[in-house]
Amino acid sequence: EALCGTPEAELLAGDRSPRLDVDDELGPEEISAELAAELERMQPHGTGNPRPLFLCGGMSIRECRAVGKRGEHLKLRVGRGDRGFDAVWFGKGGMAGFLKPGERVDLVFALEGATWKGEYRFDLVVEDMRGSGG
Repeated sequence: EALCGTPEAELLAGDRSPRLDVDDELGPEEISAELAAELERMQPHGTGNPRPLFLCGGMSIRECRAVGKRGEHLKLRVGRGDRGFDAVWFGKGGMAGFLKPGERVDLVFALEGATWKGEYRFDLVVEDMRGSGG
């Protein structure tokens, strides 16, 4: 009863699920190396300049496997229509046994690009995922 009216009471009474602030919803046709490179120019990200997060719904899982020394990360190939993307979800390697090719998901992600062997590539860095209704 001592907590009534305090921020702690409001927290205990409410939904305590962490929330992600999504900056924009993108269709697969909008996800590109050009966008990833443009976002790189906005770095460094951190306090006061958070990394932009995007939502893309209805993505189909095409491939899924655990990677890393202890299988701690999840490597994905996702897509919708004729567009496909490489994605990684750090710390979620245990999900590899639960996600199946063909499953449809909504993804919240950041874009991360780098030049490797003279070629610019980008990945979707997954922050969250849920089953998709469409």
